[in-house]
Amino acid sequence: MKILIYGIGNPGRQDDGLGALLVEEIRRATQGASGADHQFSFDANYQLNIEDAEAISRHDIVVFADASLGTADDAADASTDDGGPFRLYQIGPEPTASFSTHSVSPGGIVALCNELYGAHPRTYMLAIRGYEWGVNEPLSEDARRGLDAAVRFLFGAVNSPDGDDRSNSHSLLDRFVS
Repeated sequence: MKILIYGIGNPGRQDDGLGALLVEEIRRATQGASGADHQFSFDANYQLNIEDAEAISRHDIVVFADASLGTADDAADASTDDGGPFRLYQIGPEPTASFSTHSVSPGGIVALCNELYGAHPRTYMLAIRGYEWGVNEPLSEDARRGLDAAVRFLFGAVNSPDGDDRSNSHSLLDRFVS
């Protein structure tokens, strides 16, 4: 199963870099994993571009990771047993009529992928709660804790024995979706 983890955000703006940092940490975690049944790919950028439709078309599962402006109440919906400040949810195609290609939503990328390449990867958003948005590189302490919880969750979810059913590759993360 081919899985793409795609981080969105600007690491130079404190917690806005959560998506890119998640990609780095999952990449490190999967390099040391033995017997992985999945092929992982990783990418990160400040924002999504229309070219990303082609990239996601080559995968069975895509997880976009981005910082969230959500409130603490939103974190109660987190798809994790430890109540971490993140939320995993499925993304469907969202065709957009926009005259700008400088910023495209994840749903817009999925719609382009479906239309241009005939591919229908299962797509998710892992929204990680951010707290500080200044021009500065270090994450806030609260965001670091949320990132650590999101990394543990995602790494555990994609490596769980329940996700090894190759007859139903779309079930890998569905059981965790809120």
